[in-house]
Amino acid sequence: MQDRFVKGEVIDITHFDGGCFAIKAKANIPPYSAGQFTKLGLMIDGKIVSRAYSFISHPDDDYQEFYLVEVADGILSPKLKALAPGDEIFLYKNANGLITHQRLPEANNLWFWVTGTGVGLALSLIKDRQIQKKYQDFVILHGITDATKIHYQQALADLGENVHYYPVVSRDPSTNLLQGRITHFYQGLQAHIPQPLAPEHSHIILCGNPAMINDANALLTEHGFEKHRTRTPGHITMERYW
Repeated sequence: MQDRFVKGEVIDITHFDGGCFAIKAKANIPPYSAGQFTKLGLMIDGKIVSRAYSFISHPDDDYQEFYLVEVADGILSPKLKALAPGDEIFLYKNANGLITHQRLPEANNLWFWVTGTGVGLALSLIKDRQIQKKYQDFVILHGITDATKIHYQQALADLGENVHYYPVVSRDPSTNLLQGRITHFYQGLQAHIPQPLAPEHSHIILCGNPAMINDANALLTEHGFEKHRTRTPGHITMERYW
């Protein structure tokens, strides 16, 4: 098991509000593609304990970066959050995931329906030059509990005027942000978001909470969207981590 991991070093860690944090590490791992994920691990009681996380860095960067949220009673995430520059960390040798520019179909616009730290997938993928050539507009609906979970709005805006970020909060009625859950916004979407969403010119990536993915997939299927497969191109691509 341990020979499947590469030892690396933490070079920076950023703590955000809302229990979220970002780890920047350096490890000599094989090349990966924007949009993929890997496993981060620590040596705990003589064995490597690991979990899957998306890269938010781009393969051209000389480091690997990840966006995480602490699970208070978790085995791994509190220990990852407590790391400091210079500490040891393990990365799985080979990245995984099929949400890459080679496998995504062409469309006018690329949508991301993501929850929590799933926004990191959008950040990595939109940095990719091949993805930028493939789509005209990028629209991110980011489901979060409250505004303290908004951490990469400026980073996404810096990627270009065709990147549109819309946080959707479920437990913060005091804010003027979109309220509710991502799936609440399909019917009245155009009242809030000017970018069009339709099967004939849109592709949607679903990433995050399994309940959101299941509900969104069912909703979109009812409105003419189909799951994307290599042999039968469609409009929905999903990433499940658990």
